[in-house]
Amino acid sequence: MQFKHIHGQGIGCILADLDAAQAKGLGLALHDLDSEKSWEIHLTYILKSCLIHFKRNLFHKKFSTSTKNLIRQIPNATSKEQVYDLLKQIEDTNDEGIKEWLSYYQQPYVLASLNKYVSNVDHEIWNKSGSDTNNAEAAHSMVNREGKQLKLLSAILKGKRYDIRCYTTIETHDKKGVPYTHRDKIADSSLPTALSFNNPTITSKTLFTLLHNFVSSLRKSSISEIRYSVLLVL
Repeated sequence: MQFKHIHGQGIGCILADLDAAQAKGLGLALHDLDSEKSWEIHLTYILKSCLIHFKRNLFHKKFSTSTKNLIRQIPNATSKEQVYDLLKQIEDTNDEGIKEWLSYYQQPYVLASLNKYVSNVDHEIWNKSGSDTNNAEAAHSMVNREGKQLKLLSAILKGKRYDIRCYTTIETHDKKGVPYTHRDKIADSSLPTALSFNNPTITSKTLFTLLHNFVSSLRKSSISEIRYSVLLVL
């Protein structure tokens, strides 16, 4: 595995939820590859925070509305100077608990993970990397089917098998246009599931035309994939 800021190619950005222990673990692993930078500095070159987690954590703080509005502006600030100006305004609010908040978020790698003008991540890579970890978290419930509370090696191997299956599914969808779903592959609008004729004045010709169109729509699809019913009320 290679990292762009170390090897010149490879992974350029990692989107995470800013768990302090996980962030430090990543930083230390990068420091093992390149000891010229501290683990904190390494993170400024690769780490990006999930904004949903950032806003969720802020929601639970007992800061004033005006203070929270200042904090929410940090990710969208358009320069490094603007970020530091916001931090000064936040500090001046003297809200209860604001010093503790600042002591964490003013750490270089934490602040860099929130705003691209403070970060050392390439701006093009930053812009393409998304802003939340929802896709990854949505996979948790599915991958948990492989088992929970597993030994580390077992978890890694099972996770690998799950990733391979997901990759195969995505590749099939991309190449053949066949989506993964537990439902029928045919859009509801393309195939009627029932025919109802309760008009006593319906003519034989009209009935024949309707049935002909219905059967034609069936022939265009795999019968084994279709669940249908025909209700004739004459």
